[in-house]
Amino acid sequence: VAREFIYEVKIPRTSQRRAHVALDTMRRPFVAGEEVEVYQTATGRWLPGLIGEKQRGSAATFGHQVRMLKHGVPDLLMKNLPGIHVRRRFHAGQGVEVYRIERGWVDAVVHSSFGGHFEDVP
Repeated sequence: VAREFIYEVKIPRTSQRRAHVALDTMRRPFVAGEEVEVYQTATGRWLPGLIGEKQRGSAATFGHQVRMLKHGVPDLLMKNLPGIHVRRRFHAGQGVEVYRIERGWVDAVVHSSFGGHFEDVP
């Protein structure tokens, strides 16, 4: 039986409180240079990128800056990307932590069937 956990959170910079926040809607802030994927709505694909050097303190509200990768090289800078279109990028074999309801946070490894292949920026 799956259990749902709901939290009350405090936003660090503004001290605003949010009630009834589900665990799967929270993530730690991105850091400059972190590998991410950006959702391209026109094609329905996730494309590789890097979090830009200058993130606004309110990036979760006003959007993220991501330097897209073309042939593995930083290229076009995208600005004001909504958080729902940016996710962390994980490589096959990379160590991660996952939350298991019955055990809490546990170590895991990204499965090799993932492959780590991405489309280039068109």
